[in-house]
Amino acid sequence: DHQKSVIDSSPEAINTETQQLPYESEHGDLVSSLRGIYFDRDLAVDENGNLRISSDLKDIFDFFFSAIEEESLETVLARIEEYLNYKLEEPALSQALQSLESYVAYKTAVMDLELAFSSRIESFITDGSMSSLSGSYLDLIDERLQLLKSIRAENLGLEMHEAFYSEREQYDAYMIERLRINADQAMNSEQKSAALESLDAQMP
Repeated sequence: DHQKSVIDSSPEAINTETQQLPYESEHGDLVSSLRGIYFDRDLAVDENGNLRISSDLKDIFDFFFSAIEEESLETVLARIEEYLNYKLEEPALSQALQSLESYVAYKTAVMDLELAFSSRIESFITDGSMSSLSGSYLDLIDERLQLLKSIRAENLGLEMHEAFYSEREQYDAYMIERLRINADQAMNSEQKSAALESLDAQMP
């Protein structure tokens, strides 16, 4: 069993000059930005053939979605479905395809969120507030992270949300708290150091 857990969204890649996928795709070669990369990720199923949701599934989605600026959404989705069909049998296949549908809905909602926040974040960039990491700017970033968390819960469901983003959200919360401590003008350097050490001790 060579499955591997990957924390970030970067897929496992092996340079090769001859092949990019473990099969010959009906949709032709991968886009230029993925040329020379070999991608192969297995998905686990239980004893009844049901899909075990894991970060590997997200890695598959993100690998093909990374080409979204070079080929159409229709082609990207077709490539993902082709990959899932190659790797899985029923009932895991239908479960993976349903997960893909939920992931697309999530990504669409995220695009709407980013558009809504873009002008608010831009205001901090133009007036220089962002460089000081002021409390109001951190509040804005925290608000965005909390909305992202809500969107994930709403679109992905508990299992996918946990498997795809639990570690990312834990890290984001940790970094926001570190920034708040460093930006707290009511604390001296010794107090900040003690607070940061206490924060670090809470992290797994």
